Amino acid sequence: MKKIFRALAAAMLTVAFVFAACKKDPDNGGSNSGNEGENPQSYTISVSANPADGGSVSGGGSFEEGQSCTVTAKPSLNYSFTNWTENGNELSAEANYTFVVNGNRNLVANFTTNGGGNEDPQYFNISLSVFPENGGTVMGAGSYLKGSTCTVTATPGSGYTFVSWADEVNELSTDASYTFTVTGDRNLTALFAYDFQGPTGALKGKFSVNGNGDMVYFSQGNLQYNAFYDTWRFAEH
Repeated sequence: MKKIFRALAAAMLTVAFVFAACKKDPDNGGSNSGNEGENPQSYTISVSANPADGGSVSGGGSFEEGQSCTVTAKPSLNYSFTNWTENGNELSAEANYTFVVNGNRNLVANFTTNGGGNEDPQYFNISLSVFPENGGTVMGAGSYLKGSTCTVTATPGSGYTFVSWADEVNELSTDASYTFTVTGDRNLTALFAYDFQGPTGALKGKFSVNGNGDMVYFSQGNLQYNAFYDTWRFAEH
């Protein structure tokens, strides 16, 4: 009997031991004591500009492994974006660079000057006048950034027609709206012609053309004064 009792006790201990081992074994439905539940790996993405005043950069920070990261570069005035590099190696020539995070990174946005350096923007004055004084009105005068576009416009007054835009030396345009690139200070004059309204048709006669009593002979009307050339002409010719 004692032998039988010892055998039963040993069998019960064996079953208890196997049951306890199965509870600890994840393959048998027990609790998992592996890496489940641990925080994912995080990495730091650092971004900088070269030179420092060449532009601004954004997109850096802390990212989890496998995440997508986009860094962006914006050039300052008088600079252009060149490329993104890391340890001197070019990564992308696009200002927006996207990649998958798999480690710490130090990215540099490189910028180059456009020839303006770090100087303040340069402005020039565009001055306008009319001739004769009551010939019409002008618009577009002011201060303009170097390299920008300026449009000046002339509107003739009653009894006048627009002739041309001119500077101190040359006639520039016969269009009432004159557009040009600003490269320096300019003094522009809008020239107008007075529409002398005389009789029309096959007539001949004397007509006063100014207050001094000067006379001019003509056979057709619409005599006009060209302010730029200081001459008179018939509109029909």
